This record gives sequence, structure tokens and C-alpha cells, in this order.
Amino acid sequence: SSRPGWEDVTPVPQSDGPNPVVTINYSSDFRELMDIFRAVLVSGEKTQRVLELTEEILDINAANYTVWEYRRQTLAAMGANLYQELDFMDTFAEENPKNYQIWFHRRVIVERLGDPRRELDFTKAVFQVDGKNYHAWSHRQWTLVTFGLWDGELDFIDSLLQEDIRNNSAWNQRWFVVHHMDGENGAEADKAIASANTLRREYEYAMTAIDKVKSNESAWNYLRGLWNKYKDYDVSSTSEEVVTFTSVLEARLCELRHQWVEELDIKEANCLLLYELLADILSSNSGTKKECVKDTITELYSRLRDLDIVRSAFWQQRVENAA
Repeated sequence: SSRPGWEDVTPVPQSDGPNPVVTINYSSDFRELMDIFRAVLVSGEKTQRVLELTEEILDINAANYTVWEYRRQTLAAMGANLYQELDFMDTFAEENPKNYQIWFHRRVIVERLGDPRRELDFTKAVFQVDGKNYHAWSHRQWTLVTFGLWDGELDFIDSLLQEDIRNNSAWNQRWFVVHHMDGENGAEADKAIASANTLRREYEYAMTAIDKVKSNESAWNYLRGLWNKYKDYDVSSTSEEVVTFTSVLEARLCELRHQWVEELDIKEANCLLLYELLADILSSNSGTKKECVKDTITELYSRLRDLDIVRSAFWQQRVENAA
């Protein structure tokens, strides 16, 4: 090769076959780097100059999985300082925040170190730029589960929701934490809430958020998720009688319906999510109770049909089913 530092290596050109239909117009620099890299793969060399070579290639194409994998092999073979590799990743991720290979590489390095101390602050910094970066949330969840770093996570989520109460990523993270943190290192995926106290806390948290922004779909979805999972959960504070979560939620929503529309004179357009969840809860009840509230169910679906124009045909179908 004529590239400085690689004079002892014979490049291996890319083979596109005897009759390539459409060849990729690589830059001359990238072609030269990859020709050297293929020679390295053949020789199996794992040295400092190989690390530098992979860095040059990744600067041009950060999505090349083979280069990342060989970089990891080289780091291991050299016994390299992995904290320095994290420093490199911190800088590299700034320009490639949504690259799968970068986040996977970071996870492997943290696993090898067995040290997650930087990860929560790192992901927090990413969220300040993009609060909905899926890769960062996934990495944060992996860190929490793998190393059991649950302390303070609900407070962190609350701070995000204080900034943006509609942040659906933060609501999703709250659900994840609440349903994992009580297990052994969070290993039991999506486990049930451990106590009625926890369910009541999450229910009140969602209701408080809804009270602040009544058309907040993220908070309503969180509340619906609680109901879907814990319909028959006993939330009574005593053992003398069973009080299901459904009964508590139904009563609260009926009260809200009266309060919002009749007392606070809130525009019905802001009540769609309330009407939808209440109607679905009432419709889920069986037997005599459902017969008693049939008129209410029909009324709610009718109002949704008239107010939610985009989905009016869907709501008309619900009206007919309720009749």
C-alpha cells in the first residue's frame, strides 16, 4: 500500500464479480482504506494501527458492522484501556446518535468493564438533545436491568415529565421501571405491580397529569394500560371487602365527566379521551350491570362519533354494537 504506515501490506481489492451490473462509486480514500482492511482480515493483525484504521473507516461509514466487530476483537486482543474506548464513543456518538452499531458497541464495552457509572449520565445528556432517542432509552433500560440501578429513576422520569408532560417516551419509561424494579435485578420482564399501594400511586400520578392537561394522550394511555392489566386487582386498604381497580376508576371517570362538562364548562373536544376510556370500561362489564348503563354507553359513543370526525364511522359501529 502507498498509505503511510501500511507500506508492508498488500491491499485486497473488493471483488464485484466478473460482470457487475451497478458498481458503487466509492471515494478513492474509502476504497483504499477498505482494501487495507480486507488485507487485515486475511492476516488477522490486531494492533494499534488497526484500531486507527477502523476509526478512519467508521468516520466515513459508521454503520459498517464488520469493522465494529473487528475493532472489538482488536481491543480484546490488545488488552486496551476500555475507558478510553468509552471516551471515544462519547465523542463519536455526538454525530451518530441513532446508529445501531454504535449503541451495540457501547453496550459490549460496558459489559466488559462491568462498570455502568457513566451510562445514566450519558443517556441523560442524549435526552437533552433528543428526548425520544429510542436507542438511548433502550440502552438506559438495559443498564438499569443489568446493573440494578433503579434508585432515583422514578425521580428522573418525573423531572422529564415536569418539563414536558406529554413526553410519551418518559411515560413509557415509567411503565418499564414500575414493572421491573421490584424483581431480582429487574430480570422478570413486565412483572405485575407488587402491591395495591403501588397501583394506587401510579393511578393518582396519571390522574394528576390528566388534571393538568386534559387532552394529554400519553397520560390517558398510561391510565388505560393500568386498567387493561389490573382490571380485577383488589385495591382496598383492608381485607374486609374486595374493591377492584375497575370500580374505582369507573367512579372517578364518571365524576370527572360531570365535573368537566357541567361544572367547569370544558369544551367537549377536550373530553374525547375521557369519554373513550369510560365507555370502554362500562362496555367491559357484563350481565345486569351492563344493561343498566347501556344508555350511558350509547350516549358516550354517540358523542365520540359526533366530535371525532376522522373516526366517526368507527364510533358509529360502536354505537350500533352497544344498542
